[in-house]
Amino acid sequence: MLLTISRSRKCRCKLAFVLGIIGYILSPLSWWNDAIVNIPIAIVVGTIFSLIDEKFFGLGFFLGYLASNIVGLILLQHSVEIVLRRKVSLKKMLMSALIYTVVISIVLLEYEELPSS
Repeated sequence: MLLTISRSRKCRCKLAFVLGIIGYILSPLSWWNDAIVNIPIAIVVGTIFSLIDEKFFGLGFFLGYLASNIVGLILLQHSVEIVLRRKVSLKKMLMSALIYTVVISIVLLEYEELPSS
């Protein structure tokens, strides 16, 4: 009985670890993931949308980018729930991601407006 509980706990921890790593890589919480993961995913989704009509590439790109970030946050949430064995507020996680995205967008927009030397 004790061996079964121990194995079950180890499996849950391994699952939580894998979900957490994949979720972190996809989520907006890692600043470097856009160039390596999310933008290529968005390009693939945009390309699939453009098969319907070339005008839909931008929409597909946006939806693919947004979906990859949301999937990352959901995987992180499940990972934390597995480890802590309690529910975590997805609403709070999405709000923090939204705030982060707005702040980064403002910083980037301000940076673009700076005169180049």
